[in-house]
Amino acid sequence: MKKISPRGLRSSVGAAAVLAALVVTPAIAQGSSSDVEERSNVDEIIVSATRSTPGAISAGVDVLGNKSILDTPMAVQVYTAETLQNLQVRSLDGIVALQGGASTRTNDAAAGGAFFQVRGFDITRTLMDGQPGAGGIGTLRTNVPIELFDNIQIISSASSLVSGFASPGGTINFIAKQPLSEPAADFTVGYTGPSLFFGHADLSIVNADQTVGARFNILGESGEQETASTRNRRLAAALNLGFKLTDTTRLRVDGLYSRRIINGAIQGLQVGYNTALGAPEPIDGSTSLAPRDSRYGSEIKSLSVTLIQDIGENWVAKINGSIARARLEQAADFPRLTSITGDYQSRYRYFNTDDDTRSVAALVKGKLRTGPFVHDISFGGAIERYDQYYDTVNNDINANYFTVTRGGGNIYTGEYVVAPYTGPRFNTSTKTSVTRQNSLFISDIVSLGHGFELLGAARAIWLKYDNYANATGNFSTSVVSPTYGLIYKPARNVSTYFTYSDAVNRGDQAPLQATNAREILPPKTATQYELGVKAEFGRLLLTGALFQIAQEYSFCIGASGIVDAPGCTSAYYGKQQHRGLEFAVSGQATRNTKVIAGFQYLDPVIKNDPIYGGYRPVTIPRYNAKLFVEQSIPFFEGMHVNGGVQYSSGSFLDAFNQIKLEGYTLVDLGARYEFELNGTRLNLRVKAENLFDKKFFYPRQTLEVGAPRVIRASLGVAF
Repeated sequence: MKKISPRGLRSSVGAAAVLAALVVTPAIAQGSSSDVEERSNVDEIIVSATRSTPGAISAGVDVLGNKSILDTPMAVQVYTAETLQNLQVRSLDGIVALQGGASTRTNDAAAGGAFFQVRGFDITRTLMDGQPGAGGIGTLRTNVPIELFDNIQIISSASSLVSGFASPGGTINFIAKQPLSEPAADFTVGYTGPSLFFGHADLSIVNADQTVGARFNILGESGEQETASTRNRRLAAALNLGFKLTDTTRLRVDGLYSRRIINGAIQGLQVGYNTALGAPEPIDGSTSLAPRDSRYGSEIKSLSVTLIQDIGENWVAKINGSIARARLEQAADFPRLTSITGDYQSRYRYFNTDDDTRSVAALVKGKLRTGPFVHDISFGGAIERYDQYYDTVNNDINANYFTVTRGGGNIYTGEYVVAPYTGPRFNTSTKTSVTRQNSLFISDIVSLGHGFELLGAARAIWLKYDNYANATGNFSTSVVSPTYGLIYKPARNVSTYFTYSDAVNRGDQAPLQATNAREILPPKTATQYELGVKAEFGRLLLTGALFQIAQEYSFCIGASGIVDAPGCTSAYYGKQQHRGLEFAVSGQATRNTKVIAGFQYLDPVIKNDPIYGGYRPVTIPRYNAKLFVEQSIPFFEGMHVNGGVQYSSGSFLDAFNQIKLEGYTLVDLGARYEFELNGTRLNLRVKAENLFDKKFFYPRQTLEVGAPRVIRASLGVAF
């Protein structure tokens, strides 16, 4: 990774470079050969409702052109709205339960938010339709309902080429729904035990000449959830508009709103600062540890406008502007374990945050021929700004939350005595940080003939971070992050690849209990080597990869190796290296059998540190395995049974690997029946998650209580 000088950089420079690219592209298009492949339909604003084979679905990574999943030299797993609806998956946590190369770290029903790992690294960045910005991490922290999207993609790659500053494990790509070529309506009502009910409507309209279309989704839910007896209320909606302005010009407008409140929530179970306690025995997931005034709220609003311009037969230019605000309201208990018999202190933490994201991104992509070679080229740039605010006590930036011990209880008996909260309420909003990221990128995949392709790409990134809470946390930096790869297709349905990629991620912020509280560490740099293969047989996609990722390892370490203990110090401690092997299978295995399966073996280790070298990083399972199958019943038309198994191995909670958290195995079982009634299509579904009511914790520094047995049922009606 090569550092470049930020001298003289201004946002206008990046914008001018992008606009200049849009101007000079027509000249390139005129020189392209007419026998180059036609542009795919991923940039259309009105689409048909036909289903594609898994490998033929667009990977949604604009920086690599219009590559399908089969031909993309990265591990990409796609989960379509239809698949998720049939399996009754209703959260990002549920998607991760299907992904062999990922592990869940939170319980959506208990405290909201979606935090999980891909290849052992926390996801810290999201995309909307392949573009950075548009809500950023807010889509994870607020856990936007997945029913609002056409498909959701987990991209396992350390490449900053895809999204700029990002986690080395990868990113999440949310693909918005688009208006359909024919009017359609789909309604779903559902139940989740013990008493949560929801309704979802998906409506699409289009005018006669298909130049204007609209897609509207709305979802509401209310009732008591299975985990910790929390009460959930949510309202969410998305409006997606498409306009065909001319034969070559299209406009998309995508708006999203989601508001959710969970009462009875807890912010995880803190193990404590004494290694003698060890990891507690798992508890019944329905156990309530806090009263209803322990509350978690989230809200996100986003608006995205995209102009798409065809240039000649083989080129497309896109410019996108987006704004988003994600708000978190946490007035929740944070139980701290104090004895091996399960006693805990109930620490009430009160704070709110607002995250504002604004971005402008431009892209040109297309194909051209130079002699015997065909180039699949993309280039462009982005300007992003991310402002963070805290609602604080007395406008004190350094007191961004208020914590008070208000009682306690026992996690095994479920009994607690907690006094009502009578402390201060926040009424001010203070800006605590501003992050500015500007970038330019170029990518070229060259077809060399005989099935070989060569990938060469790079993104130049300029980052400036202003930390108003701790002046020592201010910094600015600039880097060039390259990606190289070689792709070989021995057959049309088989693709092999080797890639090297760089990733840059913002350094961690020291917690308030640290000796260097609120300090931002320097940016982390990561490198990844990946050797992969993909093959498609009919409607079945098989993928496999070997990989190695290395990045600086940072955490706040205190006495006896306890992470995040009072008086700890945040710093880098050597390198965090992950070597792994993963496989995935998805699609139609036989005429009557659909399958989603994945397996990952991970060897995580800390290197180049005299104290912690050789130990495993905390809360990272070594094995993850998932298998979900749906079987159609040949002699009973419309009847399908489905089931799944997911396994996650144990992990450690402390730096010296003394406190081990046991793994877990969960079993799901369900069925659905499709039928017609007076010309109307109906789909009746029922499912039991965690069928054997396994007690477990999700691996995180603050342990998240695993969900107990959950019964789900829904009825879908399509017109």
